[in-house]
Amino acid sequence: MSVRGAALLVAVALASVGAPGSARAAVGADNHGDAPALTLSAPGTVADTLGYTTQAAEPVSGSTGCELPSTSMSRTAWWRFTGTGVPVTLSTRASTFNTVLAVYDAPGAPIAGNRVACNDDESVSITTSALTFTAARGKRYLVQVGSRGTAPRGAIDLRASAARPPNDDRIAAQPLSPGTPALVDNTGASQETGETTTCATASYAATMWFTFRAGAVGDAVFSSTAAFGDTVVTVYRETDGAHLGCNAGTTASLPLRLTAGDYLVQVGTKGSDVAGLGTGPIATTASFTADPDVDNDGDPASTDCDDRNASIRHGIVDTPDDGIDQNCDGADTVILDRDGDGDPRSGDCNDANPAIRRGAGDAPDDGVDQNCDGADAVNLDRDADGESRPGDCNDGNPAIRHGARDIPGNAVDEDCSGSPAPYPRVDSAVRISWRFSPFRIATLTIVRAVPGSRVEIRCRGGGCPFKRETVTVRKAAAERSVLSRKLKRARLQRKAVLEIRITLDGHVGFMRRATVRTMTKDPKLAEFCLPPGAARPARCDVAGRAGS
Repeated sequence: MSVRGAALLVAVALASVGAPGSARAAVGADNHGDAPALTLSAPGTVADTLGYTTQAAEPVSGSTGCELPSTSMSRTAWWRFTGTGVPVTLSTRASTFNTVLAVYDAPGAPIAGNRVACNDDESVSITTSALTFTAARGKRYLVQVGSRGTAPRGAIDLRASAARPPNDDRIAAQPLSPGTPALVDNTGASQETGETTTCATASYAATMWFTFRAGAVGDAVFSSTAAFGDTVVTVYRETDGAHLGCNAGTTASLPLRLTAGDYLVQVGTKGSDVAGLGTGPIATTASFTADPDVDNDGDPASTDCDDRNASIRHGIVDTPDDGIDQNCDGADTVILDRDGDGDPRSGDCNDANPAIRRGAGDAPDDGVDQNCDGADAVNLDRDADGESRPGDCNDGNPAIRHGARDIPGNAVDEDCSGSPAPYPRVDSAVRISWRFSPFRIATLTIVRAVPGSRVEIRCRGGGCPFKRETVTVRKAAAERSVLSRKLKRARLQRKAVLEIRITLDGHVGFMRRATVRTMTKDPKLAEFCLPPGAARPARCDVAGRAGS
């Protein structure tokens, strides 16, 4: 995969991350060994297939049994899909270019001989593709989408659909009412990416989702049962997804103590997701009994101001100034002069500290208003540099004030001008000329050569006589040639890149880049700045300094 293709994959993956339980698009991989999971709840996507390739031995053309044996693919993307035991339809209808779609029975690498189905043009479109195949329960398949022949690249939107329960996805969870069984068939049910499918040491699959709301604190029992065999019931708190418990068996029953709120109930078939996994109607039930006195303190929930704490109820002595209304009278008992400094709470701005009261001395700049006048006393020249606040932009450092020398490049605004002094730019430039047929460098000159500067010439691509050469400028010169004999004789080929970098300690450097286009066309030229200590060049801002 190219670097640019990898960057596209990362960008789309980051953009698809959502809240817990939300559908997340699976970004197709360039290589089938890295293929992400394609689910029925989220699309498979690629923002742009630029940079996508085909692998060695990858099937890229039709074969016997395919619709179009002559159809070939390029720029392929891959996903993996786990069968749900029912026919599955795959479609690229929302894609932006001419696609070809194929599915492989692939426990390992895909080969033409284990291709399950393929399609070039679906019936409603001559560019997008669609196919339907019977996906065996728990079986792994590889899905391939590519450009038809040399068709232009574009964005892929791959969708999988199949008959499945309406509450197969967590976001479509079905409400569960206390005492009323919900009978739902889990035939064709799937698993979402990241979904929990283990209960202790037991695996389960073909899951469905329900929601349950507890209106108060109480005891609930969640259960599931099916004629085909063992099931698993798991409960989560909806607000944060916390796992509260699970149970498996012929009648999976899970008792839980709940607080008021919403919960998610997951129900599936016990066993690994393989062929022969039992599916069919599952009866899911919830019962709930509210507790009228949760803390058993004798004060019923209707009058107890905190029915979760037995030490808070009517009739208890209220501890003063602890912030808790123990006797449920509506307010905490108050001591009017807690610190005993003679200043009652109505005037004392901190009644927990006797050193803070009206009439006390206020120590400047300690962040504390000791005399309760509404503000801390201020020392206007804390660093004693002769400049008072607010004129001094850093009154904690005597080296920073108006009139101080601003040291370039240290990111500190010593002279309070509003911004730190930038590094100066090296006062040199590059002049280059060339000849055609073949393409050769005719002149390479440093304009305004500065003593102590370093000139580095880098060359990469066809025809380059070296990777880099370095010249140190000893004397100032209006012009200085740095064209070596090797470079002068070199015949640079198309796409060869020549870079001339000029650097000087404590300065922003200069770089000119020439990219060879053809043997008869001027090269592409570009100029950059070289920030001190930076490994890579940057675009120059309007002042000629390194920008972002």
